[in-house]
Amino acid sequence: MNLIGVGTSVVRAVISVLDSSWAINASNGLQAHGHPHWLQLQLAAAKLLDLVLLLPAHRLPQFQMYRWAFVGDAAVGCSNNNNLSSDFVPHITRIAKLMDNKYKQELPVSQITPGELILTSNSIRSLQDLHHFFTRLSRKSNNICAPINNTQLESVIEQDFLEKMPAVPAR
Repeated sequence: MNLIGVGTSVVRAVISVLDSSWAINASNGLQAHGHPHWLQLQLAAAKLLDLVLLLPAHRLPQFQMYRWAFVGDAAVGCSNNNNLSSDFVPHITRIAKLMDNKYKQELPVSQITPGELILTSNSIRSLQDLHHFFTRLSRKSNNICAPINNTQLESVIEQDFLEKMPAVPAR
């Protein structure tokens, strides 16, 4: 089964969700940026991106041809790719710079553990909660080939699929 067509649609949807977060246009019908459902969609798009960037190329080959659009040509393993314009800025880098300019706060420099997901949160209260993720991802070295921490990966995915138990009122 060829999933390249599906991969194209998924990539387009992720770009749409992430790019619309920073588009300020009252006529585009996207005036619910602070709505919890919209924030969950943005979080889901970011988590999907985190996961596909973590997985090795042989696990998700249909994404590999689009990887450079998110993280640049270094991720493809080619440092002198003449096919890419020097004016091109990968989506992750562009979003991180926009968020840096908007939120203007110094983020603590923290180590990224190779082979682990960066984004492990189940919910966000505002778009600013994703600032740290985009900043870390934009600074991440793409040449590190580390084994995936399957325990951490399974735990994060499990938490994403578990529904929250409703609070039982105290008697």
